Amino acid sequence: MKGALRDEPVLDFPAPSNIGGLDPIVMTSGGKQSMKSK
Repeated sequence: MKGALRDEPVLDFPAPSNIGGLDPIVMTSGGKQSMKSK
């Protein structure tokens, strides 16, 4: 998961629901930013 986040955006993931609480945060921030914020 870490490698994918670094190379590709979170939106590329096939199942964002896997993350759970991060799903909505990532969609709002964009992915990298949301991860850093948390």
